[in-house]
Amino acid sequence: MIELQLRLFNGANKGPLVYDNLVFVEKAYWKLDHFRQATGEVLIPGQKVVFNADDCIDRSGRLVVMIDNYGGRARNKVDHYVLPGESSSGLSQAAPTKPLAVPKNELGEPLDIPF
Repeated sequence: MIELQLRLFNGANKGPLVYDNLVFVEKAYWKLDHFRQATGEVLIPGQKVVFNADDCIDRSGRLVVMIDNYGGRARNKVDHYVLPGESSSGLSQAAPTKPLAVPKNELGEPLDIPF
């Protein structure tokens, strides 16, 4: 498992950290691929890849944040990584479960945040 600490940015201003885990199990490979694509890597179907924690350093991309309520506490959580050419509201086929509340901008669209 790779434990990510993602620094969010609002323009040039630093925002909070959001944590996410990339888990090396077959059911979660889609999330690894989405992170890699959202951070600029081009995937080649069938290509064998070695991907380590060091490969995550200094990457940047876009993600959609949700608010997760667990144990009576609300916290920011990665809903999904925004793939190149995808709108921030376009959930992937293998997207996580629906969030309890999604931060929205002034137009009522999900908050698409660079990291």
